[in-house]
Amino acid sequence: MDMRTYLVSISSFLLYIMPLSLLTGPFIPELILIINSLIFLVITIKEKSWEYYKNKFVYFFIFLYLYLVVRSLFSIDQILSLESSLFYFRFGLFSLATWFILSNNKSAIKNFSIFTLFTFFLVIFDGYYQFYNNQNLFGIINTNFRMSLTFNDNLYLGGWIVRIFPLLIGTLIYSFSDKKINVIVFIALFILTDVLIFISGERTALGLLLMSS
Repeated sequence: MDMRTYLVSISSFLLYIMPLSLLTGPFIPELILIINSLIFLVITIKEKSWEYYKNKFVYFFIFLYLYLVVRSLFSIDQILSLESSLFYFRFGLFSLATWFILSNNKSAIKNFSIFTLFTFFLVIFDGYYQFYNNQNLFGIINTNFRMSLTFNDNLYLGGWIVRIFPLLIGTLIYSFSDKKINVIVFIALFILTDVLIFISGERTALGLLLMSS
């Protein structure tokens, strides 16, 4: 395995576990974002693959980024505003890195959907476990009516579920052609997700679920 293939494999694996990493807090997802972006930059600059940079998406994103930074400079609290806008470019790089992975790994979407499906069922099971036991699978005690992340005490389980749910359904439909399996999995996921978000007490998550449904 040459170095390029090895780096693509690392980036692919990191992409697969991104939904799982979001359950731990912000550090690991940010680290994955940075590593994949750096790998993308190194390979594309070395190979002079400028097609990833010369497109309408990149031009629009640059315009949006500059707009946000300029707005931050004229805000009342410039430092606080720049904290969120100055490094916003990393999301654009991560999007390009994901495009690069999908272009160089034909099984990436299918593998991502499988990893995400197992993660989703783990979170669903953990959510119902919290509801009945007031603590998650790893012993984090929940004294609030809202539910915590599986590997973190952040009370944001409903928010994670409702944001990953449409992505999971989309990748499953894209990856697997058996419509019967798709329908069965979709119905099971929809019922389990709908009930869990309702009992989690997160109104924003419930609203987003109704929109995505």
